[in-house]
This record gives sequence, structure tokens and C-alpha cells, in this order.
Amino acid sequence: MALFKKINRSWWCISIFGLLLKYMHTISKCKLGT
Repeated sequence: MALFKKINRSWWCISIFGLLLKYMHTISKCKLGT
């Protein structure tokens, strides 16, 4: 169970990090577009 918690936490970190990267990429694309 502890291992599952560890994996679950790391998955959240990865997904949040991925969303941040996508968000930043979209912003930079908009800045370059204008």
C-alpha cells in the first residue's frame, strides 16, 4: 500500500508538471504569434 501511495504521488507530480509545461508552451506560442 505504501508503494501505491508513492507511485500515486509521483503520478500527480508528473501530471501537474506536464500541465504546467503545456500551459507555458501555449503562452509562449501566443506571444510569438502576436
